[in-house]
Amino acid sequence: MILSHLWVAVLSLVTVVMLNAPVGAQGQSSDADRQVWDAADRGDVTALVAALAAGGLPDLYRDEMGRTALHAVSFGGHYGHVQALDHLLEANANLNHIDKHDGTPLMIASSLGYASAVAKLLAAGARVDLQDSEGYTALSWAIRNNQSEVVDLLLDRRIEGANETLNMRDRWGNTGLVLATLYGYQEIVSKLTAMGANTNLRDEMGYSGNELLREYGMQEERETSSSTTTAAATTTSTTTTAAATTTTTAAATYTTTPHKHTHTPPPTNWSDTSNSSAVLRETFAAFTDSLVSSRR
Repeated sequence: MILSHLWVAVLSLVTVVMLNAPVGAQGQSSDADRQVWDAADRGDVTALVAALAAGGLPDLYRDEMGRTALHAVSFGGHYGHVQALDHLLEANANLNHIDKHDGTPLMIASSLGYASAVAKLLAAGARVDLQDSEGYTALSWAIRNNQSEVVDLLLDRRIEGANETLNMRDRWGNTGLVLATLYGYQEIVSKLTAMGANTNLRDEMGYSGNELLREYGMQEERETSSSTTTAAATTTSTTTTAAATTTTTAAATYTTTPHKHTHTPPPTNWSDTSNSSAVLRETFAAFTDSLVSSRR
């Protein structure tokens, strides 16, 4: 009986290793599978259709980062990539396959602001509640990179059933509201609070969303904007000026004071669609690697 259980455990371990190893390395993918991946990466719809017709499967070949064809196509925001995405979805590509950093195609498309791809992935049933190795969800990535249109899409998805994503925390204990506040994304802060983001949740440093909103000069603006009286309208001008001064001071404090809320800023060329998907993949990999190496 013990030997039987041991044998089952060994087989289970082997299965797990094989499923998570780069498929190209383990020799189980075919040339057609690799052609599917390459065509998706290029956004070459004609080649992709041909590779799929030749028996290629969208999930078998994975690159050195563990990314499938659906990951690859999510790095491309051009028309060909959007069409290629449709074909991969029709071929039943795994929507929620995770790469080396537990990243999903939805996280990639969300971080880059590819609203059309995000909408298609959501409509196909991509999960919004998955978290990568840093605890980021697709919403976290969209917030971090100031992708306001994508935030709208993901918040709509939240209403449809992923309510917990609004207040999910990353490995530092930060909610999306905290991230948006720290980066100074007032528009996204307003959207999150309007959707009911919990401003009382505290991160690992003990700061709540409310406290950070006040620290970064956003609480006053949010509160005064809800006033509808003429007197309040007169006061708003003064308050807005004060808030702007507070924001400037807070920003200066944030950049000069050792503060455990500091985060690696996203690359400056993050959403430059003139970059090839290969360049974006390398940038994304370097960025996520830097986050992992910064762990305390």
